[in-house]
Amino acid sequence: VQDLTRFLDDPSLTDSGWYHMEDYPQSVIEQLTYGQDELVALPSVIGVYGCLAYDRPTFQRLGLDEPTTFDELLHAAKVIDESDVVDRHGISSRGSPDPLSTANWATMFKSYGADWFDRRSGEVTLNSTAGVESLDTYAELIGSYGPPDAGTLNWKRSNEAYGSGNTGIIYHSPATSGVFNHEQYNRTKWLPPLSGPDGDRIASSWSWSLGMSQYTSAPEAAWLFIQWATSRPMNLLLSTRQWEGHESAGFARSNWILEQQEYNRRGQDHSWNEAFIEAINCVPSDPAPIPLEQPQNMDIMSVAASAMNEVITTDIDAQDALNEASQELTRLL
Repeated sequence: VQDLTRFLDDPSLTDSGWYHMEDYPQSVIEQLTYGQDELVALPSVIGVYGCLAYDRPTFQRLGLDEPTTFDELLHAAKVIDESDVVDRHGISSRGSPDPLSTANWATMFKSYGADWFDRRSGEVTLNSTAGVESLDTYAELIGSYGPPDAGTLNWKRSNEAYGSGNTGIIYHSPATSGVFNHEQYNRTKWLPPLSGPDGDRIASSWSWSLGMSQYTSAPEAAWLFIQWATSRPMNLLLSTRQWEGHESAGFARSNWILEQQEYNRRGQDHSWNEAFIEAINCVPSDPAPIPLEQPQNMDIMSVAASAMNEVITTDIDAQDALNEASQELTRLL
């Protein structure tokens, strides 16, 4: 892919007073450099993991308070799952063994103070005490208090489980709430990332972004398309419900979008916006929450996903699963 910086810096192609790079969260732009100096893409939609949504009537009926820590989240999920008053499982989140399904556990992993490896020594630290504790918590949450098929849930199916009223809580990204049915969306309140044992709040981000191939025959024209497709007006269009049945995934630009009357009429609800903005401020960029700068990133997350799924779906201990995964990562790195 091409470095987009040269197009951004060319006043004959880019009017900085119209394009407004300052709208983008800096952490996301830095992640799109993958630890290098080149900007490889610009986002059209950003998702932030580590947020929580709950069904208001369920919490009211059971007298539950909004969770602010993972221990409180465990308690709420257990109460809902074991209740005879409401007919819902406790919580849904990703549990399938594919690398992208680590997104939600990864935010908990980082909020517990864990890391994938030591960037100075290169030593794998996946199986640290903090890492093991985070997986114990995550596996108990969705393995014990989630739907029976929790270990097969990918991003969409975990959202459908909550969005159809099958669970009382979802641990995910607000950007995925377009999957919720209309009734469940209106019953839902979103919360920002929870605090880990030492008070850390870490979120991870995902961005649907547009870049440009090195092989394009018309790079200036391609840039004009990227600029238009990720501009303020287009992002407002993508961030709002424009016709009946159309659900938006959210936005990539903040400040300006939230100030527009069009967004106030057709955009997401207040708790969605608050959770998203607060979560963006919990996204670190140096280093990123997952090892984006490593060529082996997808392989690393694939190994982690297999260990996560194994602990959710079997009797294997989190320590044993992460010990084995750490040996694989050591070979990879």
